[in-house]
Amino acid sequence: MLLNLGYIALLSCSYGDTLQNVPVDTVYIHAQRIELSQIGRVKLDINSSSSPQSMQNSLLNSAVFLKQYGVSGSSTISRRGADPAQTQVLWNGLPVNNPMHGLTDFNNISSFGLQEVFIIEGGNSALFGSGSVGGTIFLRNKIKFNQGVSAQYVSQYGQFQNYANGVNFAISKKHHYLQLTASSIDNSNKFSFFDKVEGIDRTAANSFLKQQLYRAVYGYKKLAHELKVVVENNSGNRGLGTQIGSSQFLGIQKDNNFRSVMEYQYSSNDLQSVMRLGYVRDIIKYYSDGIHGDSSVAHTPYFQAEFYKTWKGVRWLFGMDAQQINAYSINYKALNANRYYSASFVSGTFKILKSDITVNSRFEHFEKIPTAGISMVTPLKTFAKLKFNLHTSFRRPTLNDLFWNTNATKLAIPEKGWGAEIGILKELNLTKQQYSVEITAYYRELNNPIIWVPNGASWIATNFYSGKYLGAQMQSKYSFNLSETKVKVFAIADWVRTQIKNSNESVAQHQIFIPDFMGNLGFSHIVKKASWGFDLQHVGNRYIQTDNQQWLAGYRLVNAQLGLNQVHLHTNKNHSEVRMNVLLECRNLFNVIYQSMPNRVMPGRTFWLSIAINI
Repeated sequence: MLLNLGYIALLSCSYGDTLQNVPVDTVYIHAQRIELSQIGRVKLDINSSSSPQSMQNSLLNSAVFLKQYGVSGSSTISRRGADPAQTQVLWNGLPVNNPMHGLTDFNNISSFGLQEVFIIEGGNSALFGSGSVGGTIFLRNKIKFNQGVSAQYVSQYGQFQNYANGVNFAISKKHHYLQLTASSIDNSNKFSFFDKVEGIDRTAANSFLKQQLYRAVYGYKKLAHELKVVVENNSGNRGLGTQIGSSQFLGIQKDNNFRSVMEYQYSSNDLQSVMRLGYVRDIIKYYSDGIHGDSSVAHTPYFQAEFYKTWKGVRWLFGMDAQQINAYSINYKALNANRYYSASFVSGTFKILKSDITVNSRFEHFEKIPTAGISMVTPLKTFAKLKFNLHTSFRRPTLNDLFWNTNATKLAIPEKGWGAEIGILKELNLTKQQYSVEITAYYRELNNPIIWVPNGASWIATNFYSGKYLGAQMQSKYSFNLSETKVKVFAIADWVRTQIKNSNESVAQHQIFIPDFMGNLGFSHIVKKASWGFDLQHVGNRYIQTDNQQWLAGYRLVNAQLGLNQVHLHTNKNHSEVRMNVLLECRNLFNVIYQSMPNRVMPGRTFWLSIAINI
């Protein structure tokens, strides 16, 4: 394969103003559901970095499996054997899975400019509602006041005629905060591959990906009051590629996602409250042979209220969620599909002896379905912590499940079930060494899982009888620091076995396209200003039949890095320094031919050169 050297140039500028010396207001501790959801759970932090590329790159580097329909097609997540619609995505507190098909496409989300991206594994329906069955992903813009002024510009050029640019500017004063973010992607993705079906070398066609992101964040704080407003528009235009053995274009898809939220927080010594008003619009347009084939449009306004108070040693949370969905598709039975969903919830966090315990309960008003959960963390004598969680799960049918124009004889009903997990966390923090390992086993059952199955010329949303999911996860980190030498090692692994039955007598397994085992192993070594490292990404076998008897073979990708860090270039008059980082990176070092999904080609060996200048 002919290799072209890619080049990435990153320019970052930041400077502080005199406001850094101004005393801040009285600080109160803010509590939110996000923090409460972490007790007794596996939390996986995502390195979202400062790249304007789509968020799927960050997820793939954190042992998160994505069903990628090619480099420019849909990229959806699977956690703990769950379908993509069973993993909820929260953007600044709002659930942003598309209400029509229930998925989030990570090829249409940019993490550029976000301060927090992480996953809480396992069912969280009692706190966050429908869809939090396999896990919950959090995307959040955090505001820090009194930090001065900062600016960042990122420009990228890589192989296959791929470009990306981004700019991020923030002003952080005593009472006000303003952040403006813009980024663009223009990827041609013209890589070569060998077509096993046709027996010829080909160049990926109709695989372009173009994306624009614009985001504004405003914050205001005075005394016990804090306001945050986030407005974001993400638009995309992409070719859906071709399949192996075919030169027929799969069409073009245009996306436009508008998200906005206004969050008000009040904090005092004994009471905290959070109010959110939000609005999300999702538009998907599909074109085949230049002809507009289909459109789907969904409008969703939100209201959320949370109240926190400590009473008799218990940290209480009371709240409610409400959303109204209005959606349109030419394939719907109804001209406009409307749904109003509301829920109320309560949570209590307290301590018994040395154990931290959280109990959650939620009631869905529309379906009249309760959910609940209890989490516990107990310290052990061996400097380890025992973690336990027991919860019920819930997911309502999507609007496509309910209103798609098919010959279904009955409507899909909500999925309901329960799950449990138990694990151990051990941490060691010494002067020169830090170490942590977390091992968690989990099991859950789900009644009436919704599966789309073929029925003649159409597909129908069908409730199966039951689903059972058994698995285990492991995370381990080790770092060693000695003078100017640093060594870091991390390992992440996830094994899952899924069994879904169509009826009580069925023997079908139905773990389609979900790997049985996957993991990441990484190593980095820094000596003075030089660094090198590698990481191994393993994706196991993915079954392609409902009886789990045939599968797509697993694959392993090795990425290597070589860099120079914090190279001094110049000292300014105000004693600030200009420094440069240089990084040479090779992805898919051994040029592995692999498919994330059947018949969807993926690129081979890729080189990048990165230059970062920080002022």
